[in-house]
Amino acid sequence: DRVKEYLRDRRFPVVTAKRIRKQFKYFYKKTSVFDQSSDIVSGLPQAVACEVLYKQYEDLIQTCSFLREAPPVFTCQIVDKMRPFYIDPGEFLFYEGEVGTAMFFINRGSVKLYVHHPAKGRNVSFANVEDDTELGVDALMNHRPHSYSALCTIHSDLYFLAKEELIFVLELYPDVQARLEAKDHALNRQAVEARNKGISRTIATVATDHEVQDYVKAYIDKENQEVAGGGGGG
Repeated sequence: DRVKEYLRDRRFPVVTAKRIRKQFKYFYKKTSVFDQSSDIVSGLPQAVACEVLYKQYEDLIQTCSFLREAPPVFTCQIVDKMRPFYIDPGEFLFYEGEVGTAMFFINRGSVKLYVHHPAKGRNVSFANVEDDTELGVDALMNHRPHSYSALCTIHSDLYFLAKEELIFVLELYPDVQARLEAKDHALNRQAVEARNKGISRTIATVATDHEVQDYVKAYIDKENQEVAGGGGGG
């Protein structure tokens, strides 16, 4: 009700308001009152707190290799700060040149990565990433813009970690930070190669601006049809 009131008072466009309501519904579906348990856990000895958090977030830890392979104390400090959200086909997770403010983890889904090729005058795709992938680490940790854009190609379940929360914890665990940055550096190298030297068939397929627009148009058309059909309630 508070979300509906907020949207109504600020007169958001119908499609935007529908997307915001869907995100909140998804968030509360994936979490519960016990997920926001920092006050309870903070009152427990560290060993007991870790045991509680590992049990509470067991499914997420099992599907997220960077949590599963990190020191248990690190995992306990970060796992309850990861926020679930979903993204529809045709939506961008972030854009090339946009300042990084969060790290994203693909739990289930598929995201295509693009760079703008100045000589070709179009966007080109250089990689497609799926389950158990982190994105946005380099831009976040090094305080610089994203070197590529990330476009969702199927309905995807993700988590994100805010910049302030992640950096604060990673400062205490340089080995974890190094592993995360190494993964993202590999994608950044491919992005640089795609932008500067053209596309190699061994690393990617060419995608024109029209392909990106088709994804976005299909998503917007679907949203408008649902609104027109009365599917925007809730």
